[in-house]
Amino acid sequence: MKTKSSEVILLGIFLALKEYNKRKRYLVRCSYVSHPPEYNRHQVGFYTLDELVPKDHFLRKVEETIDFSFIYDLVEDSYSSDNGRPSLDPVLLVKIPLIQCFYGIRSMRQTIKNIEVNTAYR
Repeated sequence: MKTKSSEVILLGIFLALKEYNKRKRYLVRCSYVSHPPEYNRHQVGFYTLDELVPKDHFLRKVEETIDFSFIYDLVEDSYSSDNGRPSLDPVLLVKIPLIQCFYGIRSMRQTIKNIEVNTAYR
């Protein structure tokens, strides 16, 4: 009977080691999949939009070529400074359809989504 109990103990130890090795391999596999230790997704970097958008981008050239300040004079009578909440910038309201036209976007909703994602549009 002692041989049977020792076999059961050895079998138990064998199964425990086998399970340990499975977990160890799983942990090793997971560590290969994860990012290297020097990479941290929560790192913060500070960039200006000028750094993110190329110097020769089309919309930079449009901004340099066209002076949009004339729009403020055109809509001055339509905006009140002391009534209600401040409105959206009228220049912004003109630039959004321009982006839509320049890039051939058919939907205003899609244009707004693109503006939210693409830093060059800002």
